[in-house]
Amino acid sequence: MSEQVEKATQAMITAYEELNKYTREAVDASVRAANAFSKGWEETARSTSTLLQDSVSRAMAAGKTIASAKNIRDVVDTHNEFVKDYVDAVIANTGKITEISARVTKEVVEPIAQHATETVSRIMQKARAA
Repeated sequence: MSEQVEKATQAMITAYEELNKYTREAVDASVRAANAFSKGWEETARSTSTLLQDSVSRAMAAGKTIASAKNIRDVVDTHNEFVKDYVDAVIANTGKITEISARVTKEVVEPIAQHATETVSRIMQKARAA
């Protein structure tokens, strides 16, 4: 009887140690994912801030040029150039933000997916061995 109790106790200790290990690994994967998300968020914020600053600078420059225009044709030409440049900048920065988002999504999902894959693999190996 004491041999059965000892085996059961040892099995419980082993199960607890494995659970503790899986939990540590899950927390580690979550921390890596959170760090990747945080860095990506900062990069996106910097990119958006740069776009905003550039837009304000371009608008100010266009406003000064329009204010000093000699005729309506200069006003229309300056306005058209400003709008074209603005749209080009928005498209370029939107592409950049899309690239950042795709990369960050991969970096966030990767540690969690890797942990899940490894955990399922270990469970399957134990099930086969049993």
